[in-house]
Amino acid sequence: MRMKEKIFIVCPDDSQSGAEQVLRLIANTHADYGDEVHVFFIKERRFGYWDFLEHKHVRLYFTTAKKERHGVLPLIRKLRKISRIGNKIDRVYTSHAHMNGLIDLMRVSGILRARYHIARESTSIFRRFKGIKHRLLVILYKIAYRKIDLLICQTVQMKDHLLEDMPALKSLKVRVISNPIDIQELYRNAAKEIPMEYRSIMERKPVVLAGRLIPLKGFDLLLQAYKMLEDTISAVIILGEGPDLERLTALANQLEIGERVVFAGSQANPMPFFKEAGMCVVSSITEGFPNTLLQMMAMNDNIVSTRCAGGIEDIPGIYTCEISSVTALKDAMKRCWDQQHISKREEMDLFLDTRSRMAFMERILNSLKHE
Repeated sequence: MRMKEKIFIVCPDDSQSGAEQVLRLIANTHADYGDEVHVFFIKERRFGYWDFLEHKHVRLYFTTAKKERHGVLPLIRKLRKISRIGNKIDRVYTSHAHMNGLIDLMRVSGILRARYHIARESTSIFRRFKGIKHRLLVILYKIAYRKIDLLICQTVQMKDHLLEDMPALKSLKVRVISNPIDIQELYRNAAKEIPMEYRSIMERKPVVLAGRLIPLKGFDLLLQAYKMLEDTISAVIILGEGPDLERLTALANQLEIGERVVFAGSQANPMPFFKEAGMCVVSSITEGFPNTLLQMMAMNDNIVSTRCAGGIEDIPGIYTCEISSVTALKDAMKRCWDQQHISKREEMDLFLDTRSRMAFMERILNSLKHE
């Protein structure tokens, strides 16, 4: 009989970005196992994407901080207090470099006592930043990546980059464990209705994208590629918020496609959009691995992605292209649109089965066992 475990999960906020989605899935799975699960956020309650876990007796702890730097000390105090109650912590999970470092330092200093710290790299961080930020990250990793029991990379490419950039981490147990998805939860969410204001455009079977509106997501490339295909594809709808909204809106108007491009803002449930899309596209320049791509694959047969992360070129049933190329993206979208009657559903589903949350947790357990 499996022994009940005490689980801590530490996260910046209660959003549904990629790293947060993985941590939420971990919390949900441990709750289903009957474990005692505590989730700690460095900021105030804002989005509510984790609230359903409270019905599964998961404890959610928030600070009152609007900014992360103001929530660090309250978070440390809360972690220390809760860790002293009841049994010793069996596992702590983190998935952001600064959270990984914080928990490692708390364990090294004896403030937090836990059997295992399982940390996850959310991006190829040393390839993403340069200058002073890069130098500060090198210092963080050297100081605060010392006692991590399992460091998860999402792809072989990410692991290779990490160990090339930080050879000192070779002393840690660094393993490649692919991102998980909860297929049944995605199906339940897909059955819900699209908000009324977007139903008319979704009836036109547009291209659908999702992500934070920042340059790394490549939405400007997508708009330029769509301009070349506007006689073929009816419209574009982009789900997400971010600092690039004004720039992207101006670009759409400059390309004279503004009336056919809809910025729908952040959507708590993008699955119905993915399901009803004529095509789903990931246009990113670089990613650790885009969880959105897996969600799109679960919902839709017609998927295009840039090769923005290791392993994407090996995924069956989708159309891939090089990054940062408007022409390559346009060509991949055209091939997908022209061949959308050719279903590759079976091979896509077989691939997604390997990404189940139970398979993910089993790989973590096996990695911890083989010390």
